[in-house]
Amino acid sequence: MHTAGKKTAVANDVTVGDDCGTRDRFRTCQAPSIQRSDYATGDIDAAHAFLGQAYFQCHAATCSRPQVSNVHLRVVGRRAGSIRLDHVQSSMGLTASCEPLDRLVFTLITDGAAEVATAGARIRVGPGDVYLHPVGAQFGFGWNPTNIHLLDLPLAAVAEVAATNVGITPDALCFESMTPVSAAAARFWRATVAMVNRELVAPDSALANPLVQSSTFTMLAAAALGTFPNTTMSAHTPSPRQAGPAGLRRAIAFIDENADRPLTVADVASVAGTSGRALQHAFHRHYNTTPTAYLRRVRLERSHRELQAADPTRGDTVAAVAARWGFVHLGRFATVYRRVYGQPPSHTLRG
Repeated sequence: MHTAGKKTAVANDVTVGDDCGTRDRFRTCQAPSIQRSDYATGDIDAAHAFLGQAYFQCHAATCSRPQVSNVHLRVVGRRAGSIRLDHVQSSMGLTASCEPLDRLVFTLITDGAAEVATAGARIRVGPGDVYLHPVGAQFGFGWNPTNIHLLDLPLAAVAEVAATNVGITPDALCFESMTPVSAAAARFWRATVAMVNRELVAPDSALANPLVQSSTFTMLAAAALGTFPNTTMSAHTPSPRQAGPAGLRRAIAFIDENADRPLTVADVASVAGTSGRALQHAFHRHYNTTPTAYLRRVRLERSHRELQAADPTRGDTVAAVAARWGFVHLGRFATVYRRVYGQPPSHTLRG
């Protein structure tokens, strides 16, 4: 962030003032695995600089002066691993010309409106709408005074999920439109982002757990691939070459030995010496399950062992054990646990 004027830093707060007495502030703090930031300014030039560079590496960015006496911009951000979600509230408009993005930036509009244009497409969106900023092409956009959420995901990591799920090569992934494939897809995307946002802002968020971060990112990537038009939707890939028995044994052993780490299907497939799609088919054929489902089963079994050895008088809780093994929703964890072990996890803990 670049601003004019003198700077005074106190602990984790940076206060910036200019000669006219306007003040900006930027504060960042970090939980074990969640970074939180809070930027605010009442200076239109500082807002211009921040908005122009924070997300899109824009040039020729200008902020319109609002018809209100108090200019304000506030950006509250949360980052968990590869997931970044910011809440932007601004009383001023912004127009900018931007360089091609190498990451995915999704926008959900609560209030206000936006217009985004490339050489071949233009969209206008308003409250309740969601869209994806263009990837790999120059674009221009304009916001009026707005209240939005911006979700930022690394394109390369999403491409790896696409390669695993569909069988295309990662460099073959291309997003082809800025708007969802259907109204139903847009509703699903809004609900998915809202769920992640609720977890990110929770004071004791399970997203501080790397296992939860990994599974949540995979969920978001799959949701994005199913919501916004891209090459996976029309890909014609050959049937995968089957993974042999030795590769399956290596995959099973790797999952068993590393269930406490963030694992992806691509990680397991690499150890097995095959592709993610081939591994998926092999697990389905030989075990009637998927690598991800097998991993969840192993983690459930480890949580069962841990609950058996736990002592509630020491402060051990079901919630803590579940979170440690990547189970975010305690109610769902309890339901699955009861179905497998015939009793609630709380009974195992007290037993």
